[in-house]
Amino acid sequence: MKRNSASRAHASAQTVVAVDDHQCVNEGRIALLEEEVRSLRRADTARDVTLVERDAQIEAQDAQVQELVSTLDTVVAELDQARADLIRVLRRAFSRRSEKLDPSQLELSFGDLADAVIAAQPAQEQEPATTAPDDEEEPPPARRRRKKPGGVRMLSPDLPRERREVLPPEEERRCGCCGEEKTRIGEEIAEELDYVPAHLRVIEHVRIKMACRGCEAGVVIGDGPLRPIPRCKASAALLAHVLISKFADHLPLYRQEAMLARAGISLARQTLCDWVAGVAELVDPLVQVIVKEIVVSGYVRADETPIRILRTGKKGKSHQGYLWAYLGGGAVAFQATMTRARAGPSAFLEKLSGILQVDGYAGCAGYDEISADDEITRAACMAHVRRGFHEALPHAPAGASLALGLIQRLYRIEFQAREAGLDATATLALRQQKSVPVMAHLHASCSNYGSALYRSSFLGKAVSYTRGQCEYLTVFLKHGHVGIDNNPVENSIRGIAVGRKNWIFAGSFAGAQRAATMYALVESAKMAGVNPLAYLTDVIARLPGTPVSRVAELTPRAWAAAQAD
Repeated sequence: MKRNSASRAHASAQTVVAVDDHQCVNEGRIALLEEEVRSLRRADTARDVTLVERDAQIEAQDAQVQELVSTLDTVVAELDQARADLIRVLRRAFSRRSEKLDPSQLELSFGDLADAVIAAQPAQEQEPATTAPDDEEEPPPARRRRKKPGGVRMLSPDLPRERREVLPPEEERRCGCCGEEKTRIGEEIAEELDYVPAHLRVIEHVRIKMACRGCEAGVVIGDGPLRPIPRCKASAALLAHVLISKFADHLPLYRQEAMLARAGISLARQTLCDWVAGVAELVDPLVQVIVKEIVVSGYVRADETPIRILRTGKKGKSHQGYLWAYLGGGAVAFQATMTRARAGPSAFLEKLSGILQVDGYAGCAGYDEISADDEITRAACMAHVRRGFHEALPHAPAGASLALGLIQRLYRIEFQAREAGLDATATLALRQQKSVPVMAHLHASCSNYGSALYRSSFLGKAVSYTRGQCEYLTVFLKHGHVGIDNNPVENSIRGIAVGRKNWIFAGSFAGAQRAATMYALVESAKMAGVNPLAYLTDVIARLPGTPVSRVAELTPRAWAAAQAD
C-alpha cells in the first residue's frame, strides 16, 4: 500500500518535472518565433524604406531626365535659331538685297484669293472710280530693265570743248593729177572725254584807296569781301568742296588733308575741322527754317540710325549715339542725341499736328509719348511688315508667301496710282476701292494664327509685328497723301550709313550735331533736285550778307525755284 503511494508520488513528481521542461521548451520556441517575427518586421521595414528611397531616387532621376530633355530642346531651338540667323546674315551679305518676289516663289494663287475678297463687296463698291486707272485682274507683266549701253554715253553739249584740228600730211595736200592744192570740203569729229585735275588758286581782293590830291584828305577805300567765317582765308567754293566731300562723298577730313597736300597746299586737319564748325554755325539759322517747314507740313516721316560718338575726356572710349531723320514738306532734317530716349523726338516734334509715320521696332517707344497726343495720328510702315515675312519665307513658305502675295498686291495698286499721276483725292478713292479689301484679308490671315505659332520663329515675329501695327497700317487707306511705307526717310539716311563706314565716329557730341546740320542741307538739296555743291557754294557766299528775315529764300526748294525762274 505504502509502496504504491510512493510510486504514484514519484510518478507525479516526474510528470511535473516533464511538464515544466516542456513548458520551458515551448517558451524558448515562442521567444525564438517572436524574435524571428521581429526580425522579419525589421527586414520588411528596412525593405519598405529601401523601396521608398529607391522610388525617390527614380523620381529624382526622372526629373533630371525631364530637365535634360528640356535643356536639350532649348539648345536645339537656340541652335536652329542661330543657324537661321546665320543664313539671314549670309543672305544679306552675299545675296540680292531686293525684296522683290519671283512669281514662282508664291505657292498659293494670290490673285484668286484677293479677287474672291473683292468679289464679296457690294456691286456699287466694285464700280471703278472715274479718276482711278482700271485694275487688271491678271498681274501686269514684269518690266524688264533695259541693259545699259556700255562705254561713255553721249557727251553733254554744256561741257567745255577744246578744238584740236589735225590736217592731212603735207605731201597729201596737193592733187596728184594737176598739182593744185586741195581745198577743205568737210571734217570728221571724234570726241574724247578728258579730265582736268582740280586746282587751287588765290583770289586777291585788292581794295583801292582813293584821296583828294589837293587837300590830301577824305581817304576812301573799297569794301572788303564778306567772309563766311571770320578771319578765314577759304572761299565759299573751297568750304563747299570740303563739306560736300565729307557729307556727300564720304571722304573723312584726313583723306582730304592728304589730297590737298598733293595739290601743294599744307593744311592742318584741325583747320579743316574749324572750317566745318564755322560753316555749320553759319547755316544753322537756315536749317532751323527747314525744321519749321517740316513740322508745319502736317505729315512727317521719322527714322533713326546709330553713330559712334567719342567720349570727351576718355581717350579711345566711344558711346553709341543716334541721328534722327525727319522728312516732310519736301525736305529732311536731322537731330543728334546721345541716347535713343523719347526726349529727342519729343522735343523736335513738339509742335507737330498731323500724321507721324514711323516703324514699330525697338526705338518706337521714343514716339509713344508723341503719338498719345490727340493732334497726332500715327502711321506705320508696310515695308517693315514685308521685310519680316520675306525673312520668314525660307522657313515657313506657306504662311509667309500668303502675306507677301497680299502685300505685293497693295504695292501694285500704289504703282498704278503713281503711273497714272493721281493726286491725293484720286489716290484715296483708288485705295478705298481696291486696297481696303486686300488689307482686310491680310489682317484676317494674321489673326487666324493660333497660339501654336511660336513667337520666337521668323513667321511668329512677322505675324506678331503685323498684329501690333494693325491700327497704324490702315492710316494710309484714309489719307491720300500718306505713303504706304517709310522708305523715303530711310533712303535719306543711306548717306549716313555709307559715311560712317569711312569716318567711323564723330569726334564729339558737338561734332555729331554739326553732322546733323550739314546732312540736312545736303540731303534736302538732293530731294529738291539741285546740285549740292552748286547750292552750298552759293548759299555760303550769300548768307553773311542775308538778313534773318530773308533766310527762308535760301532753302533748297526756294533756291531751286529761283534757279528755274
